[in-house]
Amino acid sequence: MTETVRTYLDSISAARVVYVLFLAEFFIGPIGGLIGVVLAYVCRQDAPDGLVSHYRFQIRTFWIGWLYILIAFAAIVSSIGFVFSSDFGLMGLMIAAGSAGWIFGVIWTIVRCIKGLIYELRDEAYPNPGTWLF
Repeated sequence: MTETVRTYLDSISAARVVYVLFLAEFFIGPIGGLIGVVLAYVCRQDAPDGLVSHYRFQIRTFWIGWLYILIAFAAIVSSIGFVFSSDFGLMGLMIAAGSAGWIFGVIWTIVRCIKGLIYELRDEAYPNPGTWLF
């Protein structure tokens, strides 16, 4: 009985740490997110049912967030090609689109982490961990 309670408490703290690492990623770099997603993958196997939804949500937040940011980065990098063609209007559009996509990805990640952390602090399962939205 004591071991089950201890495992549950360790899982709770681990889920909170993952959310904090994802949020810290914007200050300490991608290493925070990488450590967080590895921790989520490791901890979800032994977690109680309520926390499995958080780990699934965290793993999806990591991968989908990186997808959004990579698409935005690709748009910005592709704008470099327009310098050589002297199409500065299209170059500016690609930079603006990439910047807007990057800002969206950052805000999307922050909102998901805060929302997930609130559910986790209330000891509730995340209601829809498979969503692409919030």
